[in-house]
Amino acid sequence: MSVRASVDLRLDPSSAFEAMVEELSQALGLLGMQLQPGAEGRVTQGALDVGHVLRWQPPVKIVIEWLTADWTQATKTVLELRFEPAGNGTRVILEHLEWSKVLGDEGNELAGWFAGEVAARFSAPWRQVGWAIGSPIAGRGVPRGHRSRATYRDPLYHRPNFKSHTRRLGTAA
Repeated sequence: MSVRASVDLRLDPSSAFEAMVEELSQALGLLGMQLQPGAEGRVTQGALDVGHVLRWQPPVKIVIEWLTADWTQATKTVLELRFEPAGNGTRVILEHLEWSKVLGDEGNELAGWFAGEVAARFSAPWRQVGWAIGSPIAGRGVPRGHRSRATYRDPLYHRPNFKSHTRRLGTAA
């Protein structure tokens, strides 16, 4: 049993590979984990190894053996990122394999998890507004994606919100 998702990027495979590694590193960092990229790479959370790179093949594929939340070898899964040419860009396919080991069934629990944690989040109405998927709203206050980080790094963009909040609080800006 697996979970699969894909996205088409207007980047050549090498650029898509580099961008995904950078973004994955930052996203894992927000969860308290660190990605050490490369053929001998691993994912750590503090002193714990939570993932090992099984295959590092730029710009085609990354395969990571992933330990689940209870950190036991018996419930390890495999996370695979593939980069395939698609039209004028690259299709990035993420597949997380061997979920039946984690959930202990052949679909009921996975269906519930997928509906609540994946499908519902993507079908939220505000997600359909422009670039909202890369906005701070999508990340609960944390800018996602290169453009969002570059834009929101500048405090100039926050000033109107600061003024509004301080007016509501009855303090001067």
